[in-house]
This record gives sequence, C-alpha cells and structure tokens, in this order.
Amino acid sequence: MSNQNVAVRLKKPHTHAGVEYEVGTEISVPPMDAEWLTAVGVGDLVINDKEPDGKSGKEAKK
Repeated sequence: MSNQNVAVRLKKPHTHAGVEYEVGTEISVPPMDAEWLTAVGVGDLVINDKEPDGKSGKEAKK
C-alpha cells in the first residue's frame, strides 16, 4: 500500500487526531489507519471512479 493518504467515508462517529467527526464525513488518513477503520466497520474507502476526462466510469460507458 502506498504512503499517500486515503479517503474514508465514516459510517459511525469517530475521533481522529483529536477532532470529532460525524457519520458521512470523508476524512483523509494514512493507509494503515484506513485499513483499521474499514476492518472495524467505522468507515468505507472512498473509491475515485472518475475517468481522466472527468466523467464517472458509469457515464463514460453510456
């Protein structure tokens, strides 16, 4: 896994780096934190499904 931060959308309230976040908030965390958050059911990885032209993968296939 890369050392670049990963976006996670929270499914439960969570405190990260001393800041409280609500359900639905997207936070950017190191890969190991993202793995833990998803493993314990606190969040889901945010997958960027945009094509290079800016269209989503679903739109580009129409």
